[in-house]
Amino acid sequence: FDDEWNISMACGSLLGLVAQIVGNPIVDKVLEYVTKYISSPEWYYRDAAILAFGSIMEGPTANKLSQVIASALPTMIEKMGDAHSKCRGTAAWTLGRICEFHCNIVASHQHIGQLCPALLKALEQDESEVAAHACYCLYHLVCNLPQKTQGSNLLSPHFERMCSTLLNCAYRNDAATETNLAVYGLTTLSSIIERAPKDGQTTIKFLLKNYIDNLKQTIQINNETNEQKQILLCGCIQVSCIKLGDSLNEATASELMFLFAD
Repeated sequence: FDDEWNISMACGSLLGLVAQIVGNPIVDKVLEYVTKYISSPEWYYRDAAILAFGSIMEGPTANKLSQVIASALPTMIEKMGDAHSKCRGTAAWTLGRICEFHCNIVASHQHIGQLCPALLKALEQDESEVAAHACYCLYHLVCNLPQKTQGSNLLSPHFERMCSTLLNCAYRNDAATETNLAVYGLTTLSSIIERAPKDGQTTIKFLLKNYIDNLKQTIQINNETNEQKQILLCGCIQVSCIKLGDSLNEATASELMFLFAD
């Protein structure tokens, strides 16, 4: 994400590189720091503690981190409701790092049930920077969760709200800011549809109509922002059609042919 580069981010990046080289020995040292500052009354200490934890997710072994992550997850999810937006954004980024490198630990009903509502709330209500990090977390959560070829999966209870929230997020008033929230929202949405559970087909059919309507609106007002949305919406439509297969109704197929022919 294109956040402003600062000393805090530089230190986090350096810590991440050290973690990749050193591995397990860095974990206990960082945990001492995290434990000391995670509940500090000063937001910048809380933010630094959250950032430090997220920075060591790559490098140490899964055996070393599994219990650490399992114990820390409720706290990191709680920090999605921190009073300061910087802490909320860093918490979403850290949860995204956990999902990227250790998603098997998150893959329990308890953690999914806590994590998804917190991320969706950020997409609906929080500042664009926090929402962008929430997209990052959702993307890796969806991409790295164990997939099932039949029936439901761990995201089934949240699937409909996830799809509609991400689509709405891409059209927030602040979605075209420097955070590129519209791009992150629609890219994440496309990935979610691609990996949708079998019981999500009704939702996909319903949302496909919304994608088509939104695509028509962007075509009517031709500018650089809308051209980018057109590309991403076409991606959502493509994966939706592939996912629906033979269940795609003839009327929708005809509408799409006429739309793309124009």
